[in-house]
Amino acid sequence: MEVHARGASAWVRIGWKRAGQWNWSLTQPRIRFTEHDRSGWRRACDIIQVPQDADELVLLLEVRQMPDEITWFDDIGVYTVPPWEALPNIE
Repeated sequence: MEVHARGASAWVRIGWKRAGQWNWSLTQPRIRFTEHDRSGWRRACDIIQVPQDADELVLLLEVRQMPDEITWFDDIGVYTVPPWEALPNIE
């Protein structure tokens, strides 16, 4: 999972659903953004394992800002990564 943000305080949270219904009993990881680069953009990136009790991942973009502030999100991506055991053994 990867997201870029520019502006006020931003977070990414992962929510889970099962059969179309929210599953609030599962942990909802919160991913922090890095410090901003020279252009003001920050990056959040993490590997998230889908719990067995979920069949849908929901990416929740959150901000905490004043009324006159603006936050932009860009380059949002969710990628499938094979299980660690399935990766080739490179030595």
